Amino acid sequence: MILEGGTGGKLNNYDVLVKGTKVGESAGGTPCIEIEFVTLDGSGTIMAWKYLTEKAWPYTEENLKDLGWDAAERGYNFEELNTDDQSPLAGVACRIAVEQEEYQGKTKHRVKFINRAGSGRATLDDTQVSGTLDAFRKKIGVTKRAVAGGVKVAYAAGTEKPVNESDLNIPF
Repeated sequence: MILEGGTGGKLNNYDVLVKGTKVGESAGGTPCIEIEFVTLDGSGTIMAWKYLTEKAWPYTEENLKDLGWDAAERGYNFEELNTDDQSPLAGVACRIAVEQEEYQGKTKHRVKFINRAGSGRATLDDTQVSGTLDAFRKKIGVTKRAVAGGVKVAYAAGTEKPVNESDLNIPF
């Protein structure tokens, strides 16, 4: 069974293993690395094509690194990836996001994102939350101060004047 993409612009996420890789070419002659993924239970597969062009290389390189293969560290020896199920990536766990797209009048399912295994939203502890929010407040130029009743109010950086909420241009 081919893994299916979500409809209406939504993505379906799958935890998968790399089954194998090959070096190939698109119908138009563009070189690419073909990566075949299989679901953890073996019930579904899908192929991804990561193109070897100057424009696509930063994305292809990032995906390969996420799968544990660093081109620079491997001496750009792409031939290692032309080994199907003997690929150094075979068996690597990851998460993919699959989308549905129309191409030449046909519905196709395409791997849109390749991410490290276990990727996704993280739960932060109190220290991490505080640091994240402090960095955000600094970026937007406000500080947090305590006020009567324990309510927190944002102040413009370096002032004691509360920020007027209408000045923040919040669309909701």
